[in-house]
Amino acid sequence: MGYGRSWVRALEMGNASAARMVWQGGNASEAGTAESEEHGEEQSYRHFTTTVQVVIFVGSLLDVMLLFLTCVQLNC
Repeated sequence: MGYGRSWVRALEMGNASAARMVWQGGNASEAGTAESEEHGEEQSYRHFTTTVQVVIFVGSLLDVMLLFLTCVQLNC
């Protein structure tokens, strides 16, 4: 009774950390460690996706500039 209802109750309250702690049967320090690891992974993924977006944006600007300069040299 205890674990099942506690887990559902924690989810209903929107407390994912408490739900994870109850589901895993762990303590608060274990939940904090898992949460910080997830935050680190999320942060790394955000940095990666931002870098990819910047590279794509700069590449598109270079492409437009190259097309413009080619057109200017050919007197389009």
